[in-house]
This record gives sequence, C-alpha cells and structure tokens, in this order.
Amino acid sequence: MKTEARLSVFDTGDISPDAYNHISETFPQYIRYSTLDFELPFEHPDLQRALRMLEEAGATPVGSLYPRSGEKFRLYITRTYEDADLDAARFLIPRHLYDVTFKVDMQGKPVMLVDAAFWRKPGNDYAGANVNNILVSETVTEKIHDLGMLGIEMHPVIVKGGPRLGVKKYWRLTSDIVMPPLSPSMIMLDENGEPYNGDPARECYLRDSRSLPGAMIADAEFHYRKEDVEGMDFDLAYTQEKLFSRSVPYPVVSQKFYQMAKSLNLAIAWKPVRLD
Repeated sequence: MKTEARLSVFDTGDISPDAYNHISETFPQYIRYSTLDFELPFEHPDLQRALRMLEEAGATPVGSLYPRSGEKFRLYITRTYEDADLDAARFLIPRHLYDVTFKVDMQGKPVMLVDAAFWRKPGNDYAGANVNNILVSETVTEKIHDLGMLGIEMHPVIVKGGPRLGVKKYWRLTSDIVMPPLSPSMIMLDENGEPYNGDPARECYLRDSRSLPGAMIADAEFHYRKEDVEGMDFDLAYTQEKLFSRSVPYPVVSQKFYQMAKSLNLAIAWKPVRLD
C-alpha cells in the first residue's frame, strides 16, 4: 500500500504569522503563491517535519475539506493498494460507488438510464452503482449461483430502452446480513468536522486515524474488531452505520466475492477492511 498526503497551509490567518513564516522559511521549495503546499508520500521526512512544526505551533488539521478561521490547516490523505493488499484481506469494500447509470423510479424500483447504460458499453458485466447498490449482469449472477455464495439477494433492474440498444439484463445485489458496529478505533465526523451525533439530517464521515483526527482521509479504511466478526460467514453484507453524504449502509464483501469479481474483470475498485 502507498500512502500519499497533501498538506496545505495558508497565510490567511489559519495559523499564526510567526508559525507560517517559520515553516515557509524552512521549506521554501513548497511555496505556491501564498500557500505552503506539500504533495508527498506520507512518510516523507519533509512532510513529517512540517507536521511536527505545526503541532508545536498549536495547529490541528481541519476536518472539513477547506480550512476555516483559527489555528487550522488541511491534510488530505490518499491510499493506493497493491494486489497483495487486497488478496490478503478477509473482507473488502467497493470504492467510488457513485455512477450516473442508476436511479430509483416513482415506485422505488431501480431503473438504469438508457443513455448512461449505453455509455458504459452494452456488454459490460458491471454497470456501475449508485451509493450502495451494486449492479451486475446475468453473467455475474450465474457465477454467484455456481459458487454457492452466501447472503446475496438479486433483484432485476429495469433498463430503459435496453433491448433496443442490445444492453444486457442487469441485477441489483443486496443482502439482509448486517455487520456489527465499526471498531471504536474509528472516528465519525459530520460535514463540519465535528463529532457526529447520530442526527440523520447531518452527513457522517469516517476517519480511521486517531493520531490525526481532523485529517481528510480519502476512502477511509473500515475497521472492525476481530472478536465481533469471528464466525461470520457471508459473501455480501452491509454496514450497520449509515454513512457519508447519502446516509446509507455500505456493502462489505468476502474475499471469495472479490476473487470472483477479479476473475471476471469487473470494473470495481476495492479497499481492504481492517480487523483490529
């Protein structure tokens, strides 16, 4: 796994002028206009030194996407996974489950938009998904049956104009299996970077680093306690928590499901689930 970070420190009062000047004099190579902007591997000595200097200045990372007034800066972290990282995980979660190919009609039934479906190519076995709905072709559902996968329900998806364009028939994968609560090692924040209070009207975002509680971590890794998932046997389940801006449960799949998706070359990006 590779961990990259972008650290942005502005000269607009987000930290004290003395602290900003001290850091900018130490790292003039990272000055872009009126901003200190580091884009480096998280372990890079320059980045770690700058973070220590900010900590010594009393500054903390802001939880929302952009710094507001006060002693704050922005720290945005991304991760890139190798095949070995994913092959070693007991459970995995799809990344980027947002796609224009899917909507819900007035009766609450899933409908795939014809133009978007055609844009995704009529022969695709994975049609994308919207938030927490995974849409796949009959090629995939047949494979799921053949492998005897557990806990997966399949519901047909209406494809508007699909037959005319030769678009395959698609199915929505769901499950009634619910994961235990996420590990206490995780942090839940609202859209303002404040602790999430359970209000469904607020957005809920995950952070998986207590050492940097305000950092924006792209696609935070989900953590569960080992004892909480011991004995669970499934190939598709959903988180107990309703997450992110859409406030919905997120799908969790088994290593068996992941290997099937990989063997069929489904265009799904994955991240591993961590067991504490």
